[in-house]
Amino acid sequence: TSSVTAADVDAGRGKIYDAIRLALDVSLRLQQPMKTQCAAAYYLHYFFKHCLTEPDDSAPPSAKAAIAAASSDAAAAKRDPGAAYAAVWPEDEVAGLALACVHLAGKATDAPARLTHVLEHARDPKRGVMGRRHWPLAAPWRDTVLAGEQRILRLFGYDVRLSMGDKVLKAFVGEDRILEDEAYRAYARHGHAAAAPKKGDERLALSKTVFEGAANVMMRGLSWACSGLQVQQESHILVAAAVLVADRSVEDAGLRIIAGFVDAAAQRATALLKEPAKMVTLNATKIRGVAGEVETTRRRLDAYYSDE
Repeated sequence: TSSVTAADVDAGRGKIYDAIRLALDVSLRLQQPMKTQCAAAYYLHYFFKHCLTEPDDSAPPSAKAAIAAASSDAAAAKRDPGAAYAAVWPEDEVAGLALACVHLAGKATDAPARLTHVLEHARDPKRGVMGRRHWPLAAPWRDTVLAGEQRILRLFGYDVRLSMGDKVLKAFVGEDRILEDEAYRAYARHGHAAAAPKKGDERLALSKTVFEGAANVMMRGLSWACSGLQVQQESHILVAAAVLVADRSVEDAGLRIIAGFVDAAAQRATALLKEPAKMVTLNATKIRGVAGEVETTRRRLDAYYSDE
């Protein structure tokens, strides 16, 4: 296991990307809502983040080599044990876990699907790029999916409830600070030299365009879904970063975020997390870092799927 290399970890990360896309593809074909697809992606990332904490009697024999790889002293494995785990875990087992996440997410978000239907959509020869990637031509056995679902439940302590990003963002900035575009334009007064600078939480105000863009980043963005950031950072940091990502694509300057948004968001996050004031600067760095990591993931995805 000490021979785990950076190339192995890159390969494992690619398998996780494929697993996320398989889950999203099947969930979409089942016509499940976006919150269900987001939950499925979250469960997958959670598993790979916490793969080394899985109870000994929960992991199947096929996972022994994966556990050894993730536990390796190799620097590459230490940087990303989840990817090291995925790199050597059999592909049909990874696919089975992806489908288990879809099945479980449906039940957890009040959009249940029969396991038979989950498997049918996974086997669908028209399922697009998934059929041309690394997955076996036949979908995993039903028992593999059910066993994967139990493994996830045990890692979560059987509590798989999640809060959706759009609701967290609305609570974070304050519902009364999400303004219709024209009202926001008058409030922000971008480009007006005589406009008084906003202070404190006033800087958290968002145009509806940016708010909806941030919600789409979190609920529909493939780069966001594949990044794994959902299980690495506090929700307050994540929603503020999603605003930054969305803001970059807004062409209308009058609707963009107010100067000092990141600092205000960092102060708000620090207060909500009940952290000392000295954490404000670090939280601002985290917000910018998460937004940057989404872009990094996008570039990795472009490279990984460049043959499509």
